[in-house]
Amino acid sequence: MLIRNYAGKVVVQGGSVYVYGAGFSGSTKAWFGDSEAVVYDYDDGFIQVMAPKTVGILKLYVGDSGANRKFVGKVDVTDDTKRLALDNVADHPESDFEQNVCQSLLGLLPRGFAWYKGSDGLFSRLMLGIAGAVVELYRLIAAYRTNVSPTHTDSVTDFESEFRLPEEGVEYEGSDSEQSKKRLLEVYRKACKKGGCTILYFKSVAALFGIDVEIYEYWKNPERFDGVQDAPERLNFYWMIKQNIPLSDVKFFDCQTECNKPLHWWEKAAFEKLINASIPSHTRCLYAYGEKG
Repeated sequence: MLIRNYAGKVVVQGGSVYVYGAGFSGSTKAWFGDSEAVVYDYDDGFIQVMAPKTVGILKLYVGDSGANRKFVGKVDVTDDTKRLALDNVADHPESDFEQNVCQSLLGLLPRGFAWYKGSDGLFSRLMLGIAGAVVELYRLIAAYRTNVSPTHTDSVTDFESEFRLPEEGVEYEGSDSEQSKKRLLEVYRKACKKGGCTILYFKSVAALFGIDVEIYEYWKNPERFDGVQDAPERLNFYWMIKQNIPLSDVKFFDCQTECNKPLHWWEKAAFEKLINASIPSHTRCLYAYGEKG
């Protein structure tokens, strides 16, 4: 894995950090410090990582495992609420928020004895009531903005219900925190309309199952389709999903070996079912298994 640069050195909570380089795959992970982060998207040349809710200057790492990770750089994660600042009101402590809004409103009144602005005056009491409504409106807008975005929402369940998730055949495995990250990743994929007949989309589906794949299209890589016979006008609609498996996991047998059942069953039934439900009807997908390359 090669790391060249990264974008997002200053980012708000839940924002995106892009790491550029080469050799990224579905098994590539990211960490801010010792906490694993959500990887939204990836290709061979980049990965997109979600910034955590922790505010501060954090160290970003990427790698295939915690013991084999590389330092990318430092990321300054800032407080997301400042994006909704009403002038400088939001910069004040929450306990002073309402009072500062009141003072800002009083500052809009004309000068003079008729416009007495003391705390015991009528205008101060009136503006304090308006300030309470303004603060409540601010908080409603902040809550709306938080929950309308899949990168900030506190209610992943509502998004899953809206998008009819999880997809048929997808099962989330691992610890509670790992499952939560996978659920959020799937919500993000749907919310951002990351789909369609693209290699990147099908790679992201494979990543949900923890499968490292290479995808080939006949019109680009005909040499990968040796032995496939069909009418010439149909061959260009063939494509292949090749699952990368190390040969160390494969045992070779000769014709003298006795066995009464399959030596290994390669099919990933749930994965292939989801792919078959998504592929364009005019194409034909082949599944292959072997070492990467």
